[in-house]
Amino acid sequence: MEILVGQQSIQAASARRKSVLGRAVSVLPLGSPFLINRDDVIEVELIDREQWLLSCDDEALVNGSNLAVLGSEVIQFGAVEPLGDGRFRLSRLVRGRAGTEWAMDTHSIGDAFVLVERDALASVALPSSSNGATAVASATNLSGSITTAETVVASEALRPPSPVRLEGGIDGARALTLSWTRRSRKGFAWVDEIDAAIGETSERYRVTIRGTSSAREFEASEPWLQVPADQVAALGAGTAIVEIRQIGDAAASRPATLTLTI
Repeated sequence: MEILVGQQSIQAASARRKSVLGRAVSVLPLGSPFLINRDDVIEVELIDREQWLLSCDDEALVNGSNLAVLGSEVIQFGAVEPLGDGRFRLSRLVRGRAGTEWAMDTHSIGDAFVLVERDALASVALPSSSNGATAVASATNLSGSITTAETVVASEALRPPSPVRLEGGIDGARALTLSWTRRSRKGFAWVDEIDAAIGETSERYRVTIRGTSSAREFEASEPWLQVPADQVAALGAGTAIVEIRQIGDAAASRPATLTLTI
């Protein structure tokens, strides 16, 4: 397989076996990343009509079964209803896996669907300069015909996941205290009851606060920040929007947001 990114050609080995690929034939609505979404349903159509999707129980979901990428969102599905001619209705969904909750409202008909199976996928290392460029992959099948596909390199895997559990409040001295919980690219399952490794060289955050009168930007090296009363006053009374990004080695996370009154 050959991948062209700009003027650079990269040769890559194919996966050991054929992957399960398809597309969405309905639109997946916005859901919750924290619960099993029992009302959300998505219909997909597989390219190979001979391939099949299987249901799994909740224990298997916890253990990572039926992991798939739909558009830009990583999901899991527990219930599968065959509809015939390569179509399946997927439900009992777990949404926004691997920090992709930001993509839950980006779906449309035709979204690419791929079942994530280790031996059916192959990773390809691209140069950092390829971020934002169009990558064109081409492969020759056994009959000699060439198939091509292209995508824009977004480098989402290099971003830390956005922080969660944002909280904020004004104390008696009119100072603003913010706190949050970080996540890590190195682990999403809390299997040993010990914090996952940070996954970056250092722990850094960029905090932006937009008030009614002005905006302020701060940096923090821990998952909390206290803004002095005079800087809170400069933001202006009323509604303020807080955005928190974790700064990774290669990119910043997508913002986590909090709306509060100051």
